[in-house]
This record gives sequence, C-alpha cells and structure tokens, in this order.
Amino acid sequence: MKRDFLAVIGQALNQKEVEESAEKIQEMTKASFWTSIDWSKLLRPLATALIIFVIGYYLIKVLIKFLGKLLRMQKVNEGLVHFLLVALQGILYFILATVVAGNLGLKTTSLVALIGTFGIAIGLALQGSLSDLASGVLLVILQPIRVKDFVYIESVDGLLQVHAIRLFQTVFTNYRGFHIYLPNKQVLSSAIQNLSQEGLVGAQVRVVVDGEEDMDRVLGVAREALKGVDILNHQRPYSIFVDEILDYGIAYIIRGYTRDVDYGTASSEIAMAVKKAFQRENIRLAHPTFRLENPSV
Repeated sequence: MKRDFLAVIGQALNQKEVEESAEKIQEMTKASFWTSIDWSKLLRPLATALIIFVIGYYLIKVLIKFLGKLLRMQKVNEGLVHFLLVALQGILYFILATVVAGNLGLKTTSLVALIGTFGIAIGLALQGSLSDLASGVLLVILQPIRVKDFVYIESVDGLLQVHAIRLFQTVFTNYRGFHIYLPNKQVLSSAIQNLSQEGLVGAQVRVVVDGEEDMDRVLGVAREALKGVDILNHQRPYSIFVDEILDYGIAYIIRGYTRDVDYGTASSEIAMAVKKAFQRENIRLAHPTFRLENPSV
C-alpha cells in the first residue's frame, strides 16, 4: 500500500515537471519572450570580453616578439631567451584569461582554483618530464652547451651542433643535417666534449710510420704539410709529437688549430695533406703484422 502511494506521488511530480517544461517551451516560441530580453545587457559583456581577448592576444604576441629581439640584440644565451619568453607568455595569457573571465561575470577565484587543480594533476601525470624541465633550467643557467656549439655527446656518435635548448628536450643537428632530440636529463647527465668554448680547437690525425724512418725527417715533413692547409690558423704553433712506440712502427699525432665550425673539414684536409706529403717524400706508413705459427713444427 505504501509503495503504491509513493508511485502515485512520483508520477504526479513527473507529470508536473513535464507540464512546466512544456509551458516554458511554449512561452519561448512566442515573439514576446524574445523581445522582452535585454539583449544589450546580455551581449555587452560578451562583446567586451571578445574585444579584450583579441587586443590582449595581439599585444602579448607583439610584446614577446619585441622582447625576443631585444634580448638577442643584447646577445643573451638563446636557451635562456627561449625559457624567459615561454614563461612570460604563459603568465600573460593567464592574466588575460582571468580578465576575460571576470568581464563575463565568472568568479576569478574559482577559475584560479580550477587552474591550480589542473596544474597539480598535470604535474603528477608528468613527473618524469619535470626532471627534464629542471635539467633544462640547469643547462641554461650552467651553460655547458649553448646554441650553435659543436659538441660530442657520450651517448651519440659523431659531431653534433646544438640547434635549440627547449623546455623538455635539446635538439642537435648531425653532419647529415638530421635533427636529433635528446631529453634534457640525458644531456645533462652525459659526458660532453664542447669544441666551442675556446676560440680555436685542435684538428688532428694519428699516423703510424715505419720504425726505420728518421723521426726528425718525419716531423719536418708533417710540419710542412700543415703549412699547406689553408683552413688552419697558422698563427698558433702546430702540435706534432710521438704518441706511442709500437712493435711494428711509431705513432705520431699531427695537430693544427682551426675554428670549431671548420673542425671536421680541417681534420680531413690534414689527413690528405700528410698522406700526400709522405708519399712524395717516400715515408712509409706501418701496418700491424701477424705471424702464423704451425704448432706441429
């Protein structure tokens, strides 16, 4: 009996809601309903918010572009410029969103709380990336590498040039023009050989000459060969010395100095010049020898 009574009450309430909804829909179909709305009061905040957003958006773009040019004119580190502009752009967009929301009548305190909640959630979801972000900040502050530097990275083969230092990753360009993306944490924890910290870097070859050749003659021919390599800086003395005495010959290091950007080309030209000079002067190169023994003999 009690259940039947509750069912009847529920049906009555549902029917009443349906009737009220039907009345509202019917009222909305009348012209008087739409003419009674104060459209100016309704659309004015929306139009104002749209104007503020458009003007603010373009002002932020102009400001970021101007600051970027100004910092680059002052020769500020490119990685630091990127970090500063990204951070400033995010702050300005947040302020713009808050102003637009306030103009629409939304409670900005609730918006700030909502954004804060989303920030915490995103931070928890991207814990691994936060270490890359922190490493990126350290790369910019400590500057073990800078944009356009030529470097060797422990985990990557070949000479690389730093293309960009971003929030979570560093972009390198190899000798084939390919872009290599490495997480900032990996870059910071790897052993780095930076060729661009000094004005000149040593480009060299290692050759093994027959042990019967006169050492002074070998050093003299190698020095003359370096004089013919135009890409080298001839104001800085060459480094030519015995590196190792082997059982089949003597190893020499033949080194000249050049700009970091010419390092690869200089190494190749040194090798070619030394090879041609040794051939011209009949200086024999040595090669490892192997002796086969017959244990039955």
